[in-house]
Amino acid sequence: MADKKQTIRTPLLERPTGSQPENLTDLMWVMAANIEDSIMASSSAVGGKDYTVMDLYKLAAPFVLKVWEHAPGVSFDTSWPDYTDEDDELF
Repeated sequence: MADKKQTIRTPLLERPTGSQPENLTDLMWVMAANIEDSIMASSSAVGGKDYTVMDLYKLAAPFVLKVWEHAPGVSFDTSWPDYTDEDDELF
């Protein structure tokens, strides 16, 4: 029997450490990372080829909504870091 070629699979999302799941930003990230772990554990899917980061967030959204509806302590950010590079022009 011929050996199957092994594909090294790297998660698209960094795994959250020190996250605060009571914060909406972190909750989305944690749920999306859990979904990616499930995909990687149960299939041969490759991130960036078979699924995208946006796919993971779209799949996480219904779960996050349920938590949001039933957990009064979940909050959201009201200020954000500046992700723009000073040398980059926006338009």
